[in-house]
Parts: sequence; structure tokens; C-alpha cells
Amino acid sequence: MVDKEGYLRSRKDEFGNPIVYYRGAILEQEKTNDHGETEEIGILRTDIKKLLQE
Repeated sequence: MVDKEGYLRSRKDEFGNPIVYYRGAILEQEKTNDHGETEEIGILRTDIKKLLQE
């Protein structure tokens, strides 16, 4: 995501690495898929709302 100053913004994973891509193929209602991957649409929405408030 890009903030209003033109800087790339990203949340970090549990290891401190920036999350570059949000997993969008898993529905929020499903929470996880068959491979144990979690949905990330919920955190994407949260991050967008945060950027819009700044």
C-alpha cells in the first residue's frame, strides 16, 4: 500500500518481515484453507482504514 506521502507501507509478519502480498483467495468466513493458510482480507481492510484516517 502507498500512503498519501507516496511511501510504501506494510504490516510485518510474526518474523518481522514486511507483508508484501495479502492472501485474498481465502474468504474471511473460512479463516483458513486446506493448507493451513489464514485469510488476510480482514487485515487488508484494517490496514486500508488506518491509512485513510492518517
